Amino acid sequence: MRTPSPSSSAPTPRTSRPPTRAVLRDRLGRVGVIRRLGNPWLRDAITTAVLRQVVRADQARKLYRTWCSTYGTTVDGPRGAFAVVPAPATVLTLTSE
Repeated sequence: MRTPSPSSSAPTPRTSRPPTRAVLRDRLGRVGVIRRLGNPWLRDAITTAVLRQVVRADQARKLYRTWCSTYGTTVDGPRGAFAVVPAPATVLTLTSE
């Protein structure tokens, strides 16, 4: 399993002037270490994105966990067993009900 690596992106254009680098660095420095980990597993990223578009965040988490535990594979992790997103072959065998 590949370890996710932090990612960055270009800022989106704004109509107002963004804070200077020094101001931003100062504000972020007060927060502490900040990292955004990209999701290296495409199926997992797509599943999460689709769920978040149609339901609230708390409901999306519940549906995601149910989806994974019902159709995915359970693996042992550092904090115990957890279910991962089902394989494409598994999804293709499911009916629309």
